[in-house]
Amino acid sequence: MGVGDRKLTAGRLVVWFAVPGCGWYFCVMSVMVEKISAIAFRTANMKASVQFYMYVLGMELLYGGEGAGFSSLRAKDVQSAMLNLELGHAVTGWGRMIF
Repeated sequence: MGVGDRKLTAGRLVVWFAVPGCGWYFCVMSVMVEKISAIAFRTANMKASVQFYMYVLGMELLYGGEGAGFSSLRAKDVQSAMLNLELGHAVTGWGRMIF
C-alpha cells in the first residue's frame, strides 16, 4: 500500500500515510455505511453495457446513452443507487463506490 491508500476490511477503514522524516503510519477507523449513492464501472463497450443494464436488468437511463462516453442509470426506485459507466480500456481493479 502507498501514501493515502485505503482498504476497507470487516467494517474498518485502514488509511496509510507517511510523515516526512518519521516513517509510515496507519489509522484504523470504524465505518458504518448508511447509503451508497453511486457505483462507477469502466466499460470497453458502452453500447452493449447500456443495452444490458436497460433491457436485461430494467434500469432507466438518466444521462448519456449507447454512443456516449459516460452514462448514468438506476433501478426504477428513485431511492436506489446510480450506476455510472465510463467508456475506456478495461482495467483490472478499477471502480468507484460513492457513499
